[in-house]
Amino acid sequence: MLVINNGVPKSGSTWIQLVLQRLCKIPGPSKTWQREGWHNPSIAPPKMAPFLASPECRNNVVCIKAHYRADPKMTELFLKSDVRMIVSYRNMPDTIVSLYYHERKYNGCTMSLEQWLATEADVRARDFLTIRTGWDSMSPLMIPFEQMRENPVHWAMEIARYSEANVSEDEAAAFCAQTMKKTDTIQENSHVRTGGAGAAHELPEHWRKVIEDIERETIAAHERRREAVS
Repeated sequence: MLVINNGVPKSGSTWIQLVLQRLCKIPGPSKTWQREGWHNPSIAPPKMAPFLASPECRNNVVCIKAHYRADPKMTELFLKSDVRMIVSYRNMPDTIVSLYYHERKYNGCTMSLEQWLATEADVRARDFLTIRTGWDSMSPLMIPFEQMRENPVHWAMEIARYSEANVSEDEAAAFCAQTMKKTDTIQENSHVRTGGAGAAHELPEHWRKVIEDIERETIAAHERRREAVS
């Protein structure tokens, strides 16, 4: 079985990977399959079909971290195989402002927040929402970032159950105490930011409304499509 930790970027998928690998003790794939340049175990789409057909996948439980966008061919491949998907997501203004600081810290972005928002906010928000809404046919485990922060033990147990890992609530509580950091302030140079209360309302009100409108309209259209299918 393959468990795909396929969260929206900046929405808690790094912590979910810790749950899968350290708490649930699910390994990543061998180096033969792993995507180059990724800190966490991942598989590039061209290698996915041969990996799913390999004895390594068919005879073991393996997990990877990815940000796959929904694709009809990949969806069909997953549905024909023993694949489970976890999708974490966060309110989009927080996601976008967090991404900006990630780009500054790791990818050399030198633009101001306003400049970056003018060129990236619309495209990135719509792209990230396709991850959140695109995998319904997989019946994924959907994890809201805000709820995960409020009740990490519950969600650690949900991840364990979904992945068929034998984990006790005491084990989950101890794990969460060690790995889930709760801070009320934003540290200088941190790339994990909020679009609202943190850092003197970093996200300008105009851009907050733009991003919230994109999120609201995209989710509403997604719900209409689901109702039409059912």
